[in-house]
Amino acid sequence: MTTMATAVAAGVPAKRVLVVEDKRGTADALVERLQNRGFRATSVSDVAQTRALIRNLREPFDVAILDMLIEDPNPADRSTTGIDLGYELREAQCDLPPEFVVYSAHDQPKHYNDALQLGVAAYIKKGTTDEDDMFSHISSLALRRGLSPVRPEIGKKIEEIAEENSDVSTAVSNLCTQVIKPEIDVSLKVPSIFLLSDGKGTHNLIPDHVLPMDFGNVYKQIQDKTFAHDQFIFERGSLAGRFDERDYDVLQRLEGGTFLPLYTAGDLRLSIGILRVETSALAAEKEPRKLASILNPYLVPPINRLFKYLLRIEAAIESAKRFILLNYTSKFCLYVSGAQMSVLDEAVEKNEIDPSNESFQKLQKLAVDLQTTGKEFSQLIDTRRQAKPAAAQKVSVRSVVGEAWAMMQDQRLAGKLELVQGDGDFSLAVEKKDLLVAVLRMLQWMAQRSMARPSGPNQKIEVAYKKQAGRLEIHFTDQSRILGTQLRRRLFEPFTQGFPTALEVGGKGNLPGLYLPLYLAKTLVEVKNNGLLEDKTDENKPGHHFVMSFPAEEEKIPDAEVAG
Repeated sequence: MTTMATAVAAGVPAKRVLVVEDKRGTADALVERLQNRGFRATSVSDVAQTRALIRNLREPFDVAILDMLIEDPNPADRSTTGIDLGYELREAQCDLPPEFVVYSAHDQPKHYNDALQLGVAAYIKKGTTDEDDMFSHISSLALRRGLSPVRPEIGKKIEEIAEENSDVSTAVSNLCTQVIKPEIDVSLKVPSIFLLSDGKGTHNLIPDHVLPMDFGNVYKQIQDKTFAHDQFIFERGSLAGRFDERDYDVLQRLEGGTFLPLYTAGDLRLSIGILRVETSALAAEKEPRKLASILNPYLVPPINRLFKYLLRIEAAIESAKRFILLNYTSKFCLYVSGAQMSVLDEAVEKNEIDPSNESFQKLQKLAVDLQTTGKEFSQLIDTRRQAKPAAAQKVSVRSVVGEAWAMMQDQRLAGKLELVQGDGDFSLAVEKKDLLVAVLRMLQWMAQRSMARPSGPNQKIEVAYKKQAGRLEIHFTDQSRILGTQLRRRLFEPFTQGFPTALEVGGKGNLPGLYLPLYLAKTLVEVKNNGLLEDKTDENKPGHHFVMSFPAEEEKIPDAEVAG
């Protein structure tokens, strides 16, 4: 018997369930209950029917419920078990097999062992499990399969999300709203909320939700308690702070909701809340704690796989983009510098310009810097094709920062700014020139910002040295007027906020990248030296804040790779 649910949520078709059960009354009851929960259900009662269905399979099943011992009318098939039929179905759906549940009156050790060999997710003995718990298992397993990145539609969507988004928080948000939430709505059919914590606070990801996107520090408290205890049941009495009348409706909707931690990386944390619906006929909605307990082991592993897949795809796309950008920036610098040098040489030959003229010398220095920078980028591109270089001699970061600042003063790029170095120091096994250029260009950019729009007398640039979470970090902070969020997202692109129009260029010991400071710094740190250069500016605090970090020595440092 086959029945179909017509409801489809957010373009996700209803989940398909196969029931292999020799008792017609039991099979009909299971199918009816599955239909009431929005599943498309098909039942078969003997071996021949099951094999005929498998042979003619056109649409895969999400979940298969197997009776262990089948009282088949054909004596030749009575030794065939539900597990045997499960193997045949798994072979027919070899690309992405269904999730298997055994629902049987028999529970001998041999049956358990056979079920383990097949990969059965849940073994439920008839008459011993609450009906709602059983269907919570089925719903959770349908969700687990639905979230598999092996599914072409899921894999394609993740690649699109990775391609479209420029930061991890936005990618995670879109993954939740475009992939995970629709699958939850179809499989579980319970109200849910996603809380995401990042550098901007904790907020509800789901637009047009019954709960607000932001709710004071309540969401933060929920998140903290969820990750501290692996599960949190919301009660108003567990929160700190005072609330007024307008908060009552939101708190009432949250009351009794159960929150589970899903993912954490750095300062990013994601949880899901299953909300209570007091008027619902479904026990899972009246008491989400029970559903959450069943759901947790099924949901967390595929969520982690989705995020790892998303970040891997995102990293590959970013690496490929970076390689292309690096390649064309190198060619552009070399072409423009060559053309400019040629024009200047021709002007001197024709006596159109005096080589001692200050403007000529500035143009010549610009051309030389672009040429040197183009060659530097070319060498970085070639690095990925070369064998792993010998370990670099360790250099003191503090001394490199001091040397870079001395060059800034020598080149008249520091003005009246003061450099304040915090206590401490650490050594890095990197090429000293790479670190010197990266630090120099970071200080140059901050000096340019500070002197272009001074906020007061005696301005300074602060540099601090920290070791956190297995990484060695150099923190750069200035006191300049903070650029807007949209502008800061582009800071590490070529020629962005990089041309020092208000500064004189002179001195000796020039290093490349005067006109591409942050782009060159990030490229040297990340492409060649396995580090990170990140904007950690807090718009609620004065000045820009950048962090240059490298793996601590005890970590195994992978080879830097640039996809191309």
